[in-house]
Amino acid sequence: METGIIEFQDSSFTTAKDEVTQIIYLAMKPFVEAMGLSWKSQMVKLKSDNRFELKEIDYQTSGGIQSMLSLAMDHLPAYLYSINPNKVRKDLKEIILTFQAETFGVINSYWREKLSKGNNSKASETEYISSERVKSELLAIQTFFNNTTFNELQKVEKLKKLYSELKLSVSYFPKKSFSEQSFSLTKLLEKFDVNLTAQDLNRELEKIGFIEKRFLDKSKYLWFITEKGSKFGENAVYQDRTTPRYFEDKFKDLLKLILS
Repeated sequence: METGIIEFQDSSFTTAKDEVTQIIYLAMKPFVEAMGLSWKSQMVKLKSDNRFELKEIDYQTSGGIQSMLSLAMDHLPAYLYSINPNKVRKDLKEIILTFQAETFGVINSYWREKLSKGNNSKASETEYISSERVKSELLAIQTFFNNTTFNELQKVEKLKKLYSELKLSVSYFPKKSFSEQSFSLTKLLEKFDVNLTAQDLNRELEKIGFIEKRFLDKSKYLWFITEKGSKFGENAVYQDRTTPRYFEDKFKDLLKLILS
């Protein structure tokens, strides 16, 4: 296993490359701490999802050989974009956005340059084109997300499409954009024999902050379940449109809140 140190944003990351499989790994503890996040909570997150390709790797550090949990590079974009910059401390938001946009390309460039120094081959040129394209595409889609009203499920669908085009692993993406336990308001109102229309209920849900309008233009909008209302439903994606769906086992409780 060949290892190396990458300097980025006044921090350093430890990385390794398996000389047999050619898989590039990143030691996650120093990487996570460089973003200002808690390693303990992020370690739980990484280990709880077996779709991430994790491996314990021995690295040479100033304190001697140290074994660190490492993530295969194909899975780094998925991990980075699982972090919502709007849900971290305000002083960390710009750092997270920078890491999401740049680190995948920086790490690939490090190994490309290291390879080219030892072997100026056609294979290194192919790796260069690939890493630069990945970096550009991810930066472009991040900019797009920051300037649109797409919700999290829509982002998953669009990222999954992009990853497929870039030949990155999509094994960690959800297979469905909504759960089988959620239904439309119209269907649940019929099932529970409630003498209200979906439009009536939407107005009441908006009043208590459980849903909000996301405008596509000056006159067109989609309903979107807020974090406050997420206990009772989810935002389902149909193609590129979002629609609220509500959990059947929570629907009576939702009605009590509105009709009481």
